[in-house]
Amino acid sequence: MTIRVLLALLALGFCFQAEAAKLVLWGAGGQSCGAWTKAQAHRPPVQPGVHYSALTPEYVQMAAQLNWLDGFLSASVWFRQSNIAEGTDANGIYGWIDGYCTSHPLDQISDAAVSLLGELSKRQTAQ
Repeated sequence: MTIRVLLALLALGFCFQAEAAKLVLWGAGGQSCGAWTKAQAHRPPVQPGVHYSALTPEYVQMAAQLNWLDGFLSASVWFRQSNIAEGTDANGIYGWIDGYCTSHPLDQISDAAVSLLGELSKRQTAQ
């Protein structure tokens, strides 16, 4: 099984289910920011054209979280029909989430992602 297939399967874990006005989150976005900080501690910088393929459990956890976040942001861009993260690269996005999760270890990764969207919206409005 190639890494792309594995990562695609992990990305399928991203789904929501509404239940009695409470959103139940599935997939890596439901993990704690503490789990993010632990898994992302040794994340290499994103570099165009460079692919990482060390299939250790730590790498799979890190990749699942990054793919969940990338999918969440992509869905936001698709629904908004505008690139809310324009001018920001993956390293900047992941670094912002690192900072949020360091300050809020008990929050979920999805909370960090929603907060990031708020910051990006403010920045886009200010321009």
